[in-house]
Amino acid sequence: MSEISKKLGELELEDQEIENLLNVFRSGAFALVGLEVKATQQKYLESIIQLSQKLETSGKLYELLLNDPDSFLKGLKALKDDRGTILVNIISSNKGGDQEKVVQNLLNTIRNSLKGLDLTKDTFLDVEYYLATYLSIISNFGNVSSQHLHILLKFFSPLPIVLSENGDSNYKTISSLVMLIVVKLFQVDKLSTSSVVGEYLELLYDDEKPSAAAFLNYTEIMETLFPLVPEVIEPIYISSKSVEYIKEEVLRILGSGGPELELPHRRRVCIGILKLIGSSCISDQSRTHNVTAYLELLKVGSQIKDNLEIRLLSTLDLIKLWNFIELEKKSSSSISISVSDLESNLTSYLRDALDKNNSANLEICVEGLAYLTLNVKVKQNIRSDESVIEVILKILSEKALSKTNQNMNGNDTSLIYGLLICISNLCKLQDASDKGSDKSTVNFLKDFATPNTSKDNTKEDQKQIHLFNKSLLFDHKVIDVISKLKTYKEDTDTPGEETKHSNLLKQFIYIIYMISQNPEKVVRQELVKQGALNVVLSYLIKFSSINKTTGDTRPINGNPEIIETRLFSLRSLAKMLVSINPALAFKKYDVQTCVPFLVELLGPDISKYSGSLGHNTQNINENYLYEMTNMDKYESLLALTNLSSGEQSKDLKQLIINRTFDKYLNNFIIDSDLPHLQKASWELISNLITQPAMLAKFFNIDDSKENYNRLDLLIKLINSTDVSFQNVIAGLLANATSEFDMISEILIKNKRIREDIIGKITQIFNSQAEESDLILRLSYILLNLVYAAANVSSEQLQVFSDNHKLKESVNGVLKINKNGEILQILIEVIKLVRFK
Repeated sequence: MSEISKKLGELELEDQEIENLLNVFRSGAFALVGLEVKATQQKYLESIIQLSQKLETSGKLYELLLNDPDSFLKGLKALKDDRGTILVNIISSNKGGDQEKVVQNLLNTIRNSLKGLDLTKDTFLDVEYYLATYLSIISNFGNVSSQHLHILLKFFSPLPIVLSENGDSNYKTISSLVMLIVVKLFQVDKLSTSSVVGEYLELLYDDEKPSAAAFLNYTEIMETLFPLVPEVIEPIYISSKSVEYIKEEVLRILGSGGPELELPHRRRVCIGILKLIGSSCISDQSRTHNVTAYLELLKVGSQIKDNLEIRLLSTLDLIKLWNFIELEKKSSSSISISVSDLESNLTSYLRDALDKNNSANLEICVEGLAYLTLNVKVKQNIRSDESVIEVILKILSEKALSKTNQNMNGNDTSLIYGLLICISNLCKLQDASDKGSDKSTVNFLKDFATPNTSKDNTKEDQKQIHLFNKSLLFDHKVIDVISKLKTYKEDTDTPGEETKHSNLLKQFIYIIYMISQNPEKVVRQELVKQGALNVVLSYLIKFSSINKTTGDTRPINGNPEIIETRLFSLRSLAKMLVSINPALAFKKYDVQTCVPFLVELLGPDISKYSGSLGHNTQNINENYLYEMTNMDKYESLLALTNLSSGEQSKDLKQLIINRTFDKYLNNFIIDSDLPHLQKASWELISNLITQPAMLAKFFNIDDSKENYNRLDLLIKLINSTDVSFQNVIAGLLANATSEFDMISEILIKNKRIREDIIGKITQIFNSQAEESDLILRLSYILLNLVYAAANVSSEQLQVFSDNHKLKESVNGVLKINKNGEILQILIEVIKLVRFK
């Protein structure tokens, strides 16, 4: 044996050694080897896997499998090949025989092996092995036998192992394997599987005196399958036989006055019923049924003092049934339950949750709060309860700091998900810009059983919510805390794949969006400081596709939740970029990354508008562009203007011009029906006017009538009735004429344009001489024009000298406006012109 062992780690084995190895396998010696030396067992496993991958030796293993499948499976069990790797290899490589028959024979063998086992702490590893191997076989070869469920489903009962050492974790492993098998069977043969599941459950409730284990087996199966196949489980659940079966236990619990709950099995039975009721609440019909059948149980359970799990589960179920309870005007019970009672049950537990260290109860509590914080009164109460808010943030913070942060289990993820839902519900504003938020909340709660809640029309004080959100940001560092949670990141295998991890990220972005609604600059700046800008950009980059020809960004697919979350991200991005210093904010990403995303907020390409109403039917992924509001467009323009301010790179400004002018700005600047958009568009152009590409759009008037018309409009708008708008236009012209002498020359050489602009300056000097900012800009324009005239010819300068109206208007400004800079510029004009 030792000679063989020395060769096990080598890639090549002698023929005799291979035969010896197979003989060892035939004799079942692996069990002894595994008990003696675990490392040797691992080497045997690796060697057999190698043999199963080679055609010749795989055939020999295949023969062993055909001759005695039961012994073969036991040998693999001793090797701990619990993924079925060797079986899959040898069956896949031997296709000459009847593969389907071999696979079915294997499944039957496993079924028979499981039939002889009872689930105890001594056998759970054997059960786990056979179930894992069964799952591997049906997953790889597709063969299914729904009749095997009569045996497999019996292992979905927790009682035999729940009280043993590591009982909970053992149970979860076993039950998860059973459910994965059941799901696979439903996928392949739903009709037959549905029938067998129904038969199995009927056999259970036909038992007049079921054991606690059998009853829990019934409730656990129903609870788990309800969300997966409600159409199969609901008719069974609401049937009269099922009601009688469950009510027997309910009456025993209620009639006992509580003492029976001191017995572990009875507590488990009660908890099983409560979990089943909660799971069934995904259906309107089941919720109605629950109110009729189990309302009294839930009322009693919600007031039990000495069992937290029962009290919390009862409270959660009542919350899911709340609207139906309100309709129940004639209750036979003297127990009355209010929203405040339900809230108190949850918040009183939450305040002490960290000390109690019970993750299951905490998750129940948080799920209940996720629903309850949809209620306006509850939201108001919790916002003002600093202790509850502190606990929520502390739990998140501790999860972020825990060693398991990067590899959290399902419970941790669900708990964090629920906490983020609570925060987003508390943050939620109800202003007009929050379109689709009600739908978002329902989507975010989709992994929980969603009650048929009616809308609470009570209006909240939006200022108070802004104050609460600001406190979350500054006092509790909510964005910084959530950012440290590794589970929020979009770590799916495929971009756009909907998992709990991506749902966490959606919640995070929704919270960022709500906080960003605060118009205070310091709030949006603090969002950026805590990492919100990187979060939304990271999401947008991952869940966007880019057109290589146009550079346009679009959702990576048509998934409505991705489209909606991207929209929250786009709006948050614009709000933050309006308020920050671009030179300081961008460390992780290039500032140019933001431009295509901000352009999305400008809506569909206006230049392609054909005159027909409605959405673009050629690309359904672009329909969301038609949902962009005027506020979206306005904030996008402000953000682009801020990005283009200061000493930014020419490449950035050129990119903004290329992506926005022809498609959007060219239309926005003439749309006086939307003055805020018109003005914002001109402000952006003013920041970009020093770029040759933008100058050409207005001042290359010899080659394009369109350019001439734009310049004509620009000059006319100097005389706007809005002084701030006048300042924008005058600033644009001042920048252009100051940076480039040829622009001033173009303006004076065209007689009509020259007369128009000098006329506008003269008129404003006469009527608005006290408007210092405007007069200063116009003074610079006038000086630049005079310089250009002097350089072109004496005749051009003479035009200014002979203009008596201009002379009088300049003198008028000198008398009225005492701004030193204006006086200095106009004196320079007078010296150059020498008015007559």
